[in-house]
Amino acid sequence: MSQLTFRLAAALAAATALLLAGCTGDDPIVLPGPDPTTAPVFATDEDALAAAEVAYGEYLRASAEITKKDGDDPKSIAPFVTENYLPELLEGFTELHDSKRYIDGSIAFDGLELQQYSDDLSSSAIVSVYLCLDVSDARVRDASGEDVTPDRPNVVPLELSFESIDRDPELLLASSESWTGENFCEI
Repeated sequence: MSQLTFRLAAALAAATALLLAGCTGDDPIVLPGPDPTTAPVFATDEDALAAAEVAYGEYLRASAEITKKDGDDPKSIAPFVTENYLPELLEGFTELHDSKRYIDGSIAFDGLELQQYSDDLSSSAIVSVYLCLDVSDARVRDASGEDVTPDRPNVVPLELSFESIDRDPELLLASSESWTGENFCEI
């Protein structure tokens, strides 16, 4: 290697070393952390379960108003359910209304148990629960008031899913499915 080439290579190496040394100065590298204003929708699983209990109670009250005799405003359920779940419910309410049937009596629930609570910290939280729906006091009646309640169990195990919308701690019912596994309500 010629003397000139050697000097150019050395100068290039020194310049590179100085540039790299400037990048590793005393200032620490700061990585952005989580947004301090973003917190979980619920602080604990117990809070999520309590919110689900309130949300389902409000849903049942609204549903009872729709399914009682002369209840004819199925869209009044909308504030208690997600937009995705609403069409399914409206179809069921319409079917009941068109059959000239209504629900007499009350429906209760207990045995509420948290299945899962997840929060993506960006848009929504999902709360899934198991519960026992007690329909023993609810009767299906036809237009003349005759009891046409189908044969059914008095207590039905359900798996429910709720969603928070835009980080709001008030949950909306997103789905309700009959539990097909072992009936945890009879245990």
